[in-house]
Order: sequence, then structure tokens, then C-alpha cells
Amino acid sequence: MQTYIDLDKWVPEKLTMKINGETYDVKDITVEMFLEILQLCELGVGPDPSLTSFIDELKKAVKKNWVVRAIDKIQRLIRRGKPISEDEGKKKLARFLKKAVPDLPMPILRAMSQAQIQGFLEFLIQSYYAGQTDPNFQKPMASL
Repeated sequence: MQTYIDLDKWVPEKLTMKINGETYDVKDITVEMFLEILQLCELGVGPDPSLTSFIDELKKAVKKNWVVRAIDKIQRLIRRGKPISEDEGKKKLARFLKKAVPDLPMPILRAMSQAQIQGFLEFLIQSYYAGQTDPNFQKPMASL
């Protein structure tokens, strides 16, 4: 009798994005990238104490430098919960999208609609949570 373990079962499928028939690889979503998505959300909304405290706790969990955390708090205080300008928001979003999908050409990035961007961010968040709650991901690592 042969006994074996299928390690491919625990390798997550590669994330991809398809636009205009072209397929682009998407980087795996890390806690840092998830934190970046949350910070992008925070920039567009008014003061939300629960989101702010969750983001602050997540920054501590990923061991973000205390100086960077202090600068973020100062920027948040200066904004007083007001959303950032639309141009600044577009720049931050474009930088994040370029980081998540490095091969994405700039003309396509500029042409993405709000619905496409929102759908892509939702996809990233869902894939992040799916990876965190997948029992096949956690069980083999528990005994190590």
C-alpha cells in the first residue's frame, strides 16, 4: 500500500485579472496589502472610529514602524476625517493597483471604470479572507 500526501492541494491558485481578453498576474494578497486597501477606504470616508481603530491595530500587528504610524495619525488629524482630493485619491489608487498587478499597462489602468476598480478591490478582499479562513491552509501548518 502506497501512502502519499498531495501538497499541491494546499498551494493556492494563482490570482489573475482579465481585461480586454488579456490576462495579468495579480500578486498574492498579504496582510500589508490588505492594510493598504483599508487605508485607501479610510481616505475616502469621514471619521469612522471603528475603521480607524481596526487599521491602527492592524498596523501594530504587521509591526509597522512607530514613526510611520505616528505620521499616519498626524495626517489623519490634519484631515480631520475629511476625504482627500480626488486627484490625490486617484494617484494613491493607481500606485496600489500597479503594486498589485505590476504587468498592467498604464493606458488600461487609466481607462478602468469605478465599477471595475471597486470589483477588483472586492475580489482582492474576498481572496484575502478566503486564504485566512481556508481550513486546508491552517491545518497542515498547525503541527509544525
